[in-house]
Amino acid sequence: VRGVGYRLDTPVEPLETTPTPETDRDPAAVADYRRAIECVDAMAHGKALALLAGVVAIEPDWVAARTLLAWTHMWAGELDQARAALDTALEMSDRLSDPDQMTLRAIHASFAGDAVAAIARFELALEANPTGYWLRVNLMGLYWLVGREDSAAALLDQIDELRPGFYLNSWQRGFHELLSNGDLAAAREQFAEVARLHPELPLPLAEVIPILQVWETGDRGLALEMMDGLIAARIGGLPPVGADQLLTFRSRLLADLGDIEGAGDDQWRAADLYGPNDSWSLYHALESGLLAGAAPGQPGVRALERVAAGGSSLLTAQAHGWLGVAAAV
Repeated sequence: VRGVGYRLDTPVEPLETTPTPETDRDPAAVADYRRAIECVDAMAHGKALALLAGVVAIEPDWVAARTLLAWTHMWAGELDQARAALDTALEMSDRLSDPDQMTLRAIHASFAGDAVAAIARFELALEANPTGYWLRVNLMGLYWLVGREDSAAALLDQIDELRPGFYLNSWQRGFHELLSNGDLAAAREQFAEVARLHPELPLPLAEVIPILQVWETGDRGLALEMMDGLIAARIGGLPPVGADQLLTFRSRLLADLGDIEGAGDDQWRAADLYGPNDSWSLYHALESGLLAGAAPGQPGVRALERVAAGGSSLLTAQAHGWLGVAAAV
């Protein structure tokens, strides 16, 4: 039995390797919690939040449900509600095992914008829970956030092994190809696979694919027109993660067109989707600063100064480094 051992002469029974069911909890709450997990997997955050609100009303001491509620609020862009839900879960964390406590602390550091602590804690949580899919996804996002592209790429194969065929695997690979490798053709193929596996995904990836195809052929002017039309039609109805991604696409396209100021403006628009000291807000501010350049007194320096003052994170260290370069020049 894989992960357990060999069957010898004496009959043996496989060990239970999946979480034991919540037999002591209200069956309706357990059913809705499992439905909420499915909704989170499908990025149907509104449905998941409604289900989880009912779950914690019935089972107020269920820490896992409150933790999932915090994550879902965060993914929906409701950061104040996310922090409140996480604070409640942390107050109850003495009931958890050490690995679960470490995961909660990793989430807390991520919410607080402390990428260094969040990465260290997620890595420890992974040591204790080597099959954690979402641990890897969140750690991968933090690696990208702080420029550790190789570490992020190493997790891509692992998430494929953990959940073969899951549409988010192709999503992660698509953004890796686009943002890390600059390979538009490979990114388009990965996003097409996402759209095939999950056509109801509440993000307009299916509509981005033809834009990438035009962009790939070199007609960037037409690609920009198509992107502007898509943003005008869809951005208002998207969760922050979707709006962020559309603006990131547009920023990259404008940079290819040589419109550095416009590319930086889109990074600021993406930053404004989050709280001022949120990790992703600081990331976009850093990108804006690097696009604008580090000339003394210019917007790029002001953006870098904002990141440098933002909090404890590798992003602040990067900002200080680029400010040092600007001062030396």
